[in-house]
Amino acid sequence: MKKKILLLSDDVRIPSGIGTMSKSFVVNSLEDFDWVQMAGAVSHPEKGKFLDLSQHVAEESGVEDASLILYPVSGYGDPNILRAVIAKEKPDAILHFTDPRFWGWLYDMEHELRQNIPIMY
Repeated sequence: MKKKILLLSDDVRIPSGIGTMSKSFVVNSLEDFDWVQMAGAVSHPEKGKFLDLSQHVAEESGVEDASLILYPVSGYGDPNILRAVIAKEKPDAILHFTDPRFWGWLYDMEHELRQNIPIMY
């Protein structure tokens, strides 16, 4: 069974530097990990939706059991959204990959999160 990683970064579909790099390491590690993303954008047009991109990334990567779920958020989300995603998805680890200046709320709850889930920066 593959480990599930919760990625906190720009939406993998957005051609920003962070979005492009996020997509690269997600697509290139689908054989080893399942991915869930709080997919950030300044004013995300799909905010609040649940998007299963597993079939799309399976076709793109050739990994038959690829898994990529997106939870689009405007800005960078908040503690309540993160708690809800964690409760639903039960990730094995969190990967925070973006500029930390805008994620003060994440660092404020770091102790709470690390009780059950490792965080990688």
